[in-house]
Amino acid sequence: MPERYKANQVDIHIGQQIRKRRLQLKITMKALSKACGVSYQQMQKYEAGANRISASRLWVIADILQVSIDYFFTSTESSTLPIYDIPPVTDPKLRNSIECVIEYLTTVRG
Repeated sequence: MPERYKANQVDIHIGQQIRKRRLQLKITMKALSKACGVSYQQMQKYEAGANRISASRLWVIADILQVSIDYFFTSTESSTLPIYDIPPVTDPKLRNSIECVIEYLTTVRG
């Protein structure tokens, strides 16, 4: 028997961001769900983080809510999204490559 889906922190965060933006724009859940082509109950589940949102559906929601996709993944609170326990990189060449990418990204983002 398949394991029941358990909401993870990213799904919950995305749902919170959808709800926050929807309320900012004064859009009802019924109107948003209709515009997205999903049921009211499905939109409730998205906002609660109970159901995962496909990339294409998130794209549609972002368009309706007039935000870019990255809006759903960012937050003013630094600890909202989970930090994954990544094992240390022991290969020196790989570690150097990763450090170079990180350094580049931090300079590009400012």
